[in-house]
Amino acid sequence: MTLIDTNILVYAWLTNAPGHERARSFLSDAFNRRGEFCLAPQVLWEFFSVVTHPKKTNPPIAASVAAEIVESMMHCGLSILIPSLKANAITAELLKNFPQRRGGLIFDLYLAATALEHGVNQICTADLKHFENIQGLSAVNPLQ
Repeated sequence: MTLIDTNILVYAWLTNAPGHERARSFLSDAFNRRGEFCLAPQVLWEFFSVVTHPKKTNPPIAASVAAEIVESMMHCGLSILIPSLKANAITAELLKNFPQRRGGLIFDLYLAATALEHGVNQICTADLKHFENIQGLSAVNPLQ
């Protein structure tokens, strides 16, 4: 199974985003291949945060619209990976192994830990470097 990262969702929804058409096509295909792709709550809420933030998205999407988009993705038929305490333990180990990853990058490690906890071995992302060298998880960029 393959986890879809936030940036792919953002690029698919924002028509002025780089790689919009490719991301939209990829996401449409992923939604039709339900057993192969999955999402995580932190991806959906980060999507909400990015698309409603006026400094990150111009123009931002109204919060009520973004919430409806998130709700629709929660019910699109893809598996939703719910992290447990095990994901926290995996995150702590990853932070020890990658001490240079600080600040906002720790959330990518938490996402990686969520994937690993659920036996997911691949993530689709435009930020390949954020997931490199994580044992058991490969990163692919569907926009390339």
